[in-house]
Amino acid sequence: MAASHDALFRRLLADRAIAADVIRGALPPEVAALLDLSQLEPRPTAHVDEALHAFHSDLVFGAKLAGRDALVLLLVEHQSRPDARMPFRLLQYAMNAWDAYERDHPKAAIPLIVPLVLYQGPGTWSAPRDLLAMFDLTPEEAAVLGRYVPRMGFEVDDLSALTDAALVARHMGPEATLALSALRDVRGAADVPALLERWGELLRAANETPSGARALATVLRYILQVHSALDIDELARVADSVVTGGGAEV
Repeated sequence: MAASHDALFRRLLADRAIAADVIRGALPPEVAALLDLSQLEPRPTAHVDEALHAFHSDLVFGAKLAGRDALVLLLVEHQSRPDARMPFRLLQYAMNAWDAYERDHPKAAIPLIVPLVLYQGPGTWSAPRDLLAMFDLTPEEAAVLGRYVPRMGFEVDDLSALTDAALVARHMGPEATLALSALRDVRGAADVPALLERWGELLRAANETPSGARALATVLRYILQVHSALDIDELARVADSVVTGGGAEV
């Protein structure tokens, strides 16, 4: 099942316009305002340390700081369950990414890394959000000793807590809105036709653009992977009825 969620995440965010919308909506506004997300560049997702252990990230994009030529790496991880070791994993990736960048650009400043976790699991994210929380320290001890810890904080876009109204308020394109709606809703859907009907306006808007039509096809394949008992012809009929405005009668 996790492979289906990962595949949808990777296929949809491979479209840089969708990725830019998702990242812009998930980051705090003051952070997004400092980044030029109009020209995202996919970057390598694996780095190898001296012991030949590969560290993999889900997706990595390069962006520039708004108004000047300074590189920022946007590390986007997909999680279907909380991971108590996420800060440590991110730090491992960052250290190897910085080491590789310094070898290739020995006189340049290393790029800032902005980690973003896209979480679609049941319940809200409950794991640590920075490295300091992984240490056995009381709050009083952490206040004094925390200066010695690389924090490796990250943003969590918790889809389980994201309402339809909150999605609309992000002002994303229909493709990105559909991508996040699918990751949030499909796994727990007891009635897929009813879910498609609820998405009606969104599906029609997505279907009017080439990238949206591709995203819609990807989402329908995802639905069939998650709900394998569904009949493919019936799902196609219901989706077509919703997209053309006929409703999702079964």
